[in-house]
Amino acid sequence: MNADSRYFDEYYNYILDNDEPDSKAKKAVFGIIHNLTDRRGIKHEFNRIDADIQDEIVDRWVKIIDNAMGLSAPSKSKE
Repeated sequence: MNADSRYFDEYYNYILDNDEPDSKAKKAVFGIIHNLTDRRGIKHEFNRIDADIQDEIVDRWVKIIDNAMGLSAPSKSKE
């Protein structure tokens, strides 16, 4: 996770200290990011993504998971 991401502290508090995020969807997203970035190549490329784009990815994935779990209304944009 890019150090300039607004999720940086929350992500590493969860990954390193097991502090639960404020939603199950965000917990799932952090788990997916952790799993993906544990792979050589993907980790380096993900970390090269600008912080604002990483934030957009996290926001969108949280919405997708919330929608799938029936926790929010589906978005009209493509997933």
